[in-house]
Amino acid sequence: MFHELALVMPVYNEEDCIEAVIDTWFAELNRLGIDFRMIVLNDGSRDNTAARLSRFADNESIQVVTKENSGHGPTILKGFQLAVEEAEWVFQVDSDD
Repeated sequence: MFHELALVMPVYNEEDCIEAVIDTWFAELNRLGIDFRMIVLNDGSRDNTAARLSRFADNESIQVVTKENSGHGPTILKGFQLAVEEAEWVFQVDSDD
């Protein structure tokens, strides 16, 4: 399915805030009535970020990608590669809000 917007969010060691950040963006995009897909890339986090992200596994609007750590830049590029196949517009945000 092709969406209006893909939101790319690289994540590394954000267990304390990642759920709230995703919930906030999800609510705002829904409020705006945008057809969207959130692409959340877990860049090899060493804390409990992966466990926190598992909460979103059943949400079709949120794609969680777990990958080995490659750094912020390569992770953003990976997100953009995925996003351009799914949406007309791509927007990148940080995971710490």
